[in-house]
Amino acid sequence: MSLPDGVNDKATFWNNFRSHIDFMRVQLGVLNIEFQPRPGRGLYAQASASPSTATIRTRCDSAITPAILANHHWQIEELLFAKKLLETVPAAVVVDVGANMGLFTRQVLGWCDNVKRAFAYEPEPDNFACLLHNVACFNNVVPEMVGLAETDGVFRLFLDLQNCGNNSLVSDDLAGAQTKGATEVKVINAAVEARRWLEDGLPIFYKSDTQGYDEKIITLLPDEVWDNVIGGVIEIENIDKPAFDMAKFTAFLDRYKNKVILDQPETIVSTSEVLGYLNRGKGPGVDLGFWK
Repeated sequence: MSLPDGVNDKATFWNNFRSHIDFMRVQLGVLNIEFQPRPGRGLYAQASASPSTATIRTRCDSAITPAILANHHWQIEELLFAKKLLETVPAAVVVDVGANMGLFTRQVLGWCDNVKRAFAYEPEPDNFACLLHNVACFNNVVPEMVGLAETDGVFRLFLDLQNCGNNSLVSDDLAGAQTKGATEVKVINAAVEARRWLEDGLPIFYKSDTQGYDEKIITLLPDEVWDNVIGGVIEIENIDKPAFDMAKFTAFLDRYKNKVILDQPETIVSTSEVLGYLNRGKGPGVDLGFWK
């Protein structure tokens, strides 16, 4: 995004931009922002049937919204990784756990025409409402307003009121002291739900970004599912999280001989190096790409 005329300091511009969005949300009560993505960008839905389903609807937050307004894509490295891997198979199923506003699902379906079905899971109602709008231009999405967990039930979801992508079932560490919130959301049994992903008999691309629940979900899924997952992206983050079976998580990593941190896509990392990210001090998470 180029800066407006007369503005030379990028940091000042972005700080002011985020402040304006915070003001819109807090003082004016603006809930959502809607815009038309530019052709050729990640969020542009080439399959859109009408202008009403071509737009992106985003929460009025000061983290994700400024980025997608500036770039008209979201986490482009994930899209490029998924597209490259999905091009290796004739057809596939995509699973998006912690789908937030559906931006990843929207991008993959817009740029990979061999995805036959996409499952998108997002438990937070306002995020889910945006997700429904953002994937409305595709008829092969299965949207579910639930989280995945070890059992069916109702869990507490910790909210980051400035960053709707920082919501977490396990930790409120990610939000600032003045921007915390919480709500109750529905969760379903991950192992049971995952059987649906196998119904098409197609290879699966798996993406998970749950702010602390990724490893738990991975270790809950049966081997039959991982036998069909050709690769995917998960977030590795050292925050408070539920106990999980480390042996099963290590076995999951060992299944995939190719693993990279997406901001260093040319450098293959080992299982032990990935586990090292879980043991380092608290800080920003990393996105791990993996494939067979």
